[in-house]
Amino acid sequence: MKNKSAKLRRLKYGSVATAITVALIAVVVILNIVCTTLTTNYSLKLDISGDSLYTLNNQTLQIINKVDKEVKFYVLSSEDDYMTQFKEILRRIANAGENFSLEYIDPDKNPTFASSFGSQYNISKNALVMQCGQKVRVVDQSDMYESDSTTGSITYLLEERVAAALLSFTQDTDQTIYFVTGHGESTDQTFRNLFANNGYTVEDIKLYKGMKFDETATMMIIAGPTKDYSVSDVSVVEDFL
Repeated sequence: MKNKSAKLRRLKYGSVATAITVALIAVVVILNIVCTTLTTNYSLKLDISGDSLYTLNNQTLQIINKVDKEVKFYVLSSEDDYMTQFKEILRRIANAGENFSLEYIDPDKNPTFASSFGSQYNISKNALVMQCGQKVRVVDQSDMYESDSTTGSITYLLEERVAAALLSFTQDTDQTIYFVTGHGESTDQTFRNLFANNGYTVEDIKLYKGMKFDETATMMIIAGPTKDYSVSDVSVVEDFL
């Protein structure tokens, strides 16, 4: 009888211990799911980096709050291969905007994606492409940071570049830049891409007497002409200025 009671007690306590263990495991699993969801969707991560590299500044947050349109962020890289600092900054920015989305496009698997935006944009591997309606902004990886060869220090500029692009999305019109042609001027596409990537509308023009200029035009570029400008051409340039 005693042996039977002892077995029953062991069975009872063993069952209770098993139930408690199962309950604790369930709680841990649920907490892990909740924390993962909050971290992914609401950027609930502590920034313990020495210089708060991942903390968005107030100016950036103010600009984000002004953007009431859909903005798509495309990174020309696989997510696993992308630089951790940039990946975390972009994740926080994407989560801070109500209508923001972030997607990684592996150029090795999707080689035609970059060209889908048009030849006016220079989109290379690891670049960031931001699209808001018909407006496109591109930040090349080389423009995301600056390094000091003397001190070896690195200054990260990605947040600043993104904030500037987002601010341009809140403006109704883009500024236009004219590239003058007809006098053997340079047709280097890299120079044009530089302006297009930073939100300017680039137009090639030929000068003629009495021509009208776009009100959004803020600059006229004469890139290395090989032929002289006529008196009439010079007069048109002066009219623009």
